[in-house]
Amino acid sequence: MYGLKDSRGKPSITLTFVTVSLAVVLIKFALASLAVPGLGEVPPMSGTEFAAAAGAVLGIWWGREKTEKENPHAD
Repeated sequence: MYGLKDSRGKPSITLTFVTVSLAVVLIKFALASLAVPGLGEVPPMSGTEFAAAAGAVLGIWWGREKTEKENPHAD
């Protein structure tokens, strides 16, 4: 399967998922409360909501890295 390569040089679907998800959260935060043509007004997003969403997404990546360090030869 294809994915971004992690620090070990192996393709990582998790890292691809985290990258795309974090980009979506960042774009949503940047567009919060703006009127986007064709979509209307984007609902507001506070800094606390952004931090919680970004933390949850990065937690997925952190969990994968932690399990890889505990068992580096598991595939």
